[in-house]
Amino acid sequence: IEQQIGRMIAMAQELLEYSRGMPSLDRKPVAIAEMLTRFESLNGDFIRKSGTILRTHPIDATVNIDLGRMLRVLQNLVGNAVDAFAGNPVGVVEIRCQAAEGGLWVMVSDNGPGIPETIRDRLFEPFITHGKSHGTGLGTAIAKSIIEAHGGQLSFQTETGKGTIFYIWLPGGPAGG
Repeated sequence: IEQQIGRMIAMAQELLEYSRGMPSLDRKPVAIAEMLTRFESLNGDFIRKSGTILRTHPIDATVNIDLGRMLRVLQNLVGNAVDAFAGNPVGVVEIRCQAAEGGLWVMVSDNGPGIPETIRDRLFEPFITHGKSHGTGLGTAIAKSIIEAHGGQLSFQTETGKGTIFYIWLPGGPAGG
C-alpha cells in the first residue's frame, strides 16, 4: 500500500513537472534485474487480472537512472498494451533489455492490435488517446519527456493486427553488475 501511495504522489508530481517543462531526475545506479523485479511487484496483479502475460528478459547490467521515473515509463507503455488487448485472450507483453555500444536498449513489445493509424504521427503529443474511457492522454508524452531528460530517446514501430514495439534508448552504457 505504501509503494502504491508513493507511486500516486509521484504521478501527481510528474504531471506538475511536465506542465513546467523538463522533469527533474534523481539518478542512481540501478540493476536492470532489480528494475524489472520492482516493476513486476508493483504491476503484476493488474497485469494478471487483465489476462495478459508479462515476460521480462533482464540483463546483468547496472545503469544510472531515476528508478521511479523509469518505472512510470514502463507502467505507461505496458498499461497501454494491456488496454489495447481488451477482449484478446492471448495478450503477451515482453520487456527485453540489451546492452549496446554507448548505451542500453529497453524494448517493450506486445502482440496487440497495433497503434491506430489515426494517432501514430501524434502519439507523443499531449492529450492524444484512442478508445479509452479513462486516462488523460498524457502518458506517452510524459514517458517521452522522462526518457529525454535521461538523455535518451523513445520511439516505436507498429503494425496493424501484429503489435507494437517501443524502443527506449538510454545513453551512457551499462556497467556489468
